[in-house]
Amino acid sequence: MKKSVLAFLTVASMDAYAVNIPVVNMLELCTGYFQGEPQAVAAFDRLKANGDIDPVKMCAQVKASGELDKPKPEATARSFMAEIANVDPAQVRVLVDSVSTWTAIATATAPDGKTCSFSMIPPPAGAGYDGWLVGAMDCKKRGSGGISIIDLGATKQAEADADAKKAAAAAAKIKAVAAAEAAKAKAGQ
Repeated sequence: MKKSVLAFLTVASMDAYAVNIPVVNMLELCTGYFQGEPQAVAAFDRLKANGDIDPVKMCAQVKASGELDKPKPEATARSFMAEIANVDPAQVRVLVDSVSTWTAIATATAPDGKTCSFSMIPPPAGAGYDGWLVGAMDCKKRGSGGISIIDLGATKQAEADADAKKAAAAAAKIKAVAAAEAAKAKAGQ
């Protein structure tokens, strides 16, 4: 009983302090700041003016760590989608759905509306490869550029339709057998 009350009080006190602590993804902020993205520059300036966090020092540490130079999953998704849609990589819009140390999922969209989702992992240390490794991709439309794309959504739908047809045929067969049995029973009376 004492342990649960103590844990509750600890959580309650942490909530009270958490209101005043800004939470900032410095890697994301510094990347955007160094690339001149307006929202990142504005956030950087706000933090600098506020004084709670020294963004100049933090971004210098992030830059020195080499994190900014590591390959990003966006680049791999953009490159693959540019090949699939046969367009310039700069024309591809990429949205990172999730990213962690071990995996990333990104959705890339070409100017013509073709969209592919890429499941990726980072390259092993010392592999000498700069981009993330694509483990799976799912495209909403067929691509061009000589790379055949399997539309997994359409394949799954076709399999479900085939299963539904088989189930309907089996149900019809059972119904026909039952009707025949009922007719035999009726004729035998």
